[in-house]
Amino acid sequence: MSAVRPLSDSGLLELWERCGAKPPVERSLSLLEHGFPDMARDEIEILDIRTRDRLLIELRAASIGPQLEGRLQCPRCAEWLEFALETEALRHTLAQDPPPPAQASACGGYEIHLRPADSRDLVLAARTRDLAAGRRLLLERLVEIRDGEGLCVPAEAISAELLAEATERLETLQSQSEIRLDFVCAACGAEHAHFFDAGAFFWLEISQAARRLIDEVHELAWAYGWPQSEILAMSARRRQAYLDRIWQ
Repeated sequence: MSAVRPLSDSGLLELWERCGAKPPVERSLSLLEHGFPDMARDEIEILDIRTRDRLLIELRAASIGPQLEGRLQCPRCAEWLEFALETEALRHTLAQDPPPPAQASACGGYEIHLRPADSRDLVLAARTRDLAAGRRLLLERLVEIRDGEGLCVPAEAISAELLAEATERLETLQSQSEIRLDFVCAACGAEHAHFFDAGAFFWLEISQAARRLIDEVHELAWAYGWPQSEILAMSARRRQAYLDRIWQ
């Protein structure tokens, strides 16, 4: 795997401006395209979701830092719960036992062949008219059923029972790509799980950082007349030193 290139301040602002209107999956692909320049776009698009998210977390750690902090609401009492996660622990979790390129299992006289979803699958599913249509598309792309002679069974010939079995096994395979966080609410004691979306979380942090940078550029340009390129080329520590003098 190629080496990661951390996001610079100017690179972060460029991605925020260019990718803000893109769908979430395509935003994640653009981030990886920027952060791993030795990888072709086609290579990134066919990464299984587990590997894609591991690289997003690696890019996030290199660009922002090794710890991420967030909060979520308890679904029972609406209390806000704060959490902190180490990026290395998340990467380690995603690096363990990655799903194989394809899985096959017997079901009666048939074989169910599955493969993990990649970003191309998710992009196409997101373009369907509704959730049910998206699920059907993923099932068609990720599942192949063969009879006892090894021949593919047409969709219209698949029984409801066999289809249900294939769907259940596909959902099990897909769940291996998710990061599940278990919480106990300190206020009401409710236990619940939250699935961590690496791409969405990273993009939220990028959006917050971009707005903060724009504020800093505005204040320093207004006070000193410096162009944006010079301000962004400064270290955060140096920019803050000038900002402190403006605010005195």
